[in-house]
Amino acid sequence: MNWNAGKTRSSDMKLSIIVPVYNASNCIEALYSSLSQIKIDEKELIFVDDCSQDNSRALIEALAERDPSVHLHVHENNCGAGIARNTGFATASGDYCLFFDADDLINTQAVKEIVDLLDTTSADLAIATYELTKEADGSNGRIGKRDRGIFDRILQGEDHKLTKLAACADLLTFTNYPWNKIIRTSYARKINLWYSATKVQNDVHAHWQSLLFSSSLLVCDKVLAKHIVPANGSNITNISCEKRLESFKALQDVEDLFSREPDLRARYYRDFVCFKIMLFNFINTKLNRNYFQQFIEKVNESIYLSNFQEFVALREKYPEIANDIYSILANPYGFYKV
Repeated sequence: MNWNAGKTRSSDMKLSIIVPVYNASNCIEALYSSLSQIKIDEKELIFVDDCSQDNSRALIEALAERDPSVHLHVHENNCGAGIARNTGFATASGDYCLFFDADDLINTQAVKEIVDLLDTTSADLAIATYELTKEADGSNGRIGKRDRGIFDRILQGEDHKLTKLAACADLLTFTNYPWNKIIRTSYARKINLWYSATKVQNDVHAHWQSLLFSSSLLVCDKVLAKHIVPANGSNITNISCEKRLESFKALQDVEDLFSREPDLRARYYRDFVCFKIMLFNFINTKLNRNYFQQFIEKVNESIYLSNFQEFVALREKYPEIANDIYSILANPYGFYKV
């Protein structure tokens, strides 16, 4: 349901910020306050309430009543953040879209700077850095070491660079967050951008889809967001139950994409295999051991989707990942200890 479908929107809308919301009442006011500080006059804030059980919807309705830039869509059933993003994107009218999460922190200055850069280029999207805070171990303000290395190799000390995927395919294996990208809306509509229906890793498909089909992209060494992983396990990142196995469904969405695009598969499937192995390692650290046997079976099924030529190509670029695959196939229970 579109709660305020009658609102008029500017034909000069610059930025659409799309936020899925589920039981986020403790975040709504602070998020709205920070998003409102982005120094772009023509912006819209599209909230999609995914059948929250708290008063998130009421809070957003109150914001929408006093601020015409706030738009609310309501799911009558809980569909997951991916479907909520798709719902919000369907009505986005800005030149650019930023998909954000209700419980993360936005760098308002970086948003403005990246949009200004996009305006001066033909880039289909911009991808930026992030900061990660894990409350459980006290780590604060760190980008993943591997992600940092990818950016450093691409930028070579520059603040930003307009490039093509063929020159920086490692970017495909960058952590698949939705909120460190700003995407040109016309491009997103051209490729029919969509997020998966899975409860976890719903952004994997959109990450790969947006990069694979790009003609050019803007890599920016600007922290666009701070992602907070709470110690209490309330964040999707902390899910350890059977839902975590839905990650394999999200990966299958990308497998299906490659099946439809053999030219892209020939060029970039080895990067996807690398990405999969790293994701399997992450799943293993999160998953409740009651689901370990199912996990091992799904890992093996996924590995065997690669053919011999693809494995050879993988070994040339990612020898350490190829060695991991050898070890997994030889002794999965030893590699992923119960």
